[in-house]
Order: sequence, then structure tokens, then C-alpha cells
Amino acid sequence: EATNAKPHYIGLFVGAFLVGVGVVVRIFYGNNLSDLTDGIIGLLLYYVSPAIGLTVGLGVTWRYWSWLIAERD
Repeated sequence: EATNAKPHYIGLFVGAFLVGVGVVVRIFYGNNLSDLTDGIIGLLLYYVSPAIGLTVGLGVTWRYWSWLIAERD
């Protein structure tokens, strides 16, 4: 509210959800990847979902806090 910026927390929720999907899949399958890697859906959930979630979270955080870098005395 202080910077009159739009709330970006929706993007953080999306990123957290994607990372959470990856965590749940990793907990469920553990080290037994032979069952998971047969299908493309498993690979997407295991590897791509957390990567996209972290990228979205980093992008939203960078966008929200970029005003700090732009501030100069």
C-alpha cells in the first residue's frame, strides 16, 4: 500500500502451489523414480513443476521489490 503497487501475491500463491505439487510427488514416489519416469506427466510433475514454481516466485518477488534497487540517494 505504501508504494501504491498492485498486489502480486496471487503469483506467489501460484508459484507455491507448483512447488507444493513437486514436493508432494517427490514425497509420494521417494527414490523410486522408475515408476514415475515412464510417463511424461510424471516427469513434468517431478522436475518441471518445481522449476516453474520457483521461477514464477522469483519473477514476482523481483517485480515487487525492484523499487528497492531503483532507489538512489
